[in-house]
Amino acid sequence: MRKVIFFNFEESNDIIQKLAGLTEGDEVNVHLGEKIHYEAAFKSYNSGDETASFIIDRFYENGGELVTFHLDEITGLELPLSEDAVEGEDE
Repeated sequence: MRKVIFFNFEESNDIIQKLAGLTEGDEVNVHLGEKIHYEAAFKSYNSGDETASFIIDRFYENGGELVTFHLDEITGLELPLSEDAVEGEDE
């Protein structure tokens, strides 16, 4: 029996497009392979060195650490739901 393995890694261009649409303070879930930083606050994107900065662990007592990831490390970004999507869920 053969196994089929699916990888849900986003293309680098998709991640760049999502980062370009963010403003400072927007919350996202940042996927780094099997590790996920939930509710990370977007800080900045540097296209020159292809890095993105986020503030993680903001809700812990000593939280609020600024981290920077290279685009090669980011395997996915989950953006907040739009108001239209939230309104449509109850229908």
